[in-house]
Amino acid sequence: MPKKFSVVLIVVTVVLIGLSSVVDVIAQVEQNLDVTMGVEKFVEMTILSEPMGFGNFTGEKDKERFANHTIIRVETNTPLDLRFSGDDLSTTTASSSLETSYWVNGVDFPSEVEDYFNRDKDNDYNEVGNLVLPKAQQGCTSIRYEFIGFARTGETIASQEAGQYTATITMTVSFAE
Repeated sequence: MPKKFSVVLIVVTVVLIGLSSVVDVIAQVEQNLDVTMGVEKFVEMTILSEPMGFGNFTGEKDKERFANHTIIRVETNTPLDLRFSGDDLSTTTASSSLETSYWVNGVDFPSEVEDYFNRDKDNDYNEVGNLVLPKAQQGCTSIRYEFIGFARTGETIASQEAGQYTATITMTVSFAE
């Protein structure tokens, strides 16, 4: 073999071996990058069915009516405190009212919400006020709450005036501590 060719072959071999070592070293280098993102607490309430309608009373004394249900869905990514409040049905001038009881029931698992607010129908419509439930809904859940109303006329026909009666139910959600 001519000398010139041997020297070139040796140089090419050394260069290839050197490049191979550099490639091996580069292939072993790692760099970790931290990736972060924050997700804020969030809740969404959707009315699925409304309104709650009692229909019409005949005006007779001591009559009770059941109202069809209203459903609200609450979806959240964090635990929630729940508060339910409602008013007695009253005329637009508020000169006459009907004792009104509301029942709320969490219809989806894992809800344990099930109680009266405003008045207790099962206890002669005694006032019970607002229903306040700390940490009543867990985080990362979607729960439907069903509302049912009960109203009754007074002990005499003159206990309530004729006309339209309205009331408001309020469901308040807040982030649990």
